[in-house]
Amino acid sequence: MLRRAMLLHLSPPPTEVQADGLVDTLSAEWDRVRSTYHQLVADAVGIAATGLSTVHGELVRRSLEGKTRIVDFPRVEGRLLGSIPFNTRVTFAICTEANMSSKA
Repeated sequence: MLRRAMLLHLSPPPTEVQADGLVDTLSAEWDRVRSTYHQLVADAVGIAATGLSTVHGELVRRSLEGKTRIVDFPRVEGRLLGSIPFNTRVTFAICTEANMSSKA
């Protein structure tokens, strides 16, 4: 398993209402941005987006961990170098506390 995170320190941090609005927007826009999401994953791993698919039956998941809003996008799967299977998931953690960093 490989994890990579991009930390986003927002000052001031979003309010809980702003964080909830962002979670709602990310969830509602999934169907519209799915192909863009596939292209971003394809660019990151160096393959064609046509070789990627969303794992069947997975949906955008939303959860709350303490004061942190979590958005898990559906897993995307494909093959590297034509034969090595992989899957990946992008997760956003939107923190509303001043001493915490949001993450993608």
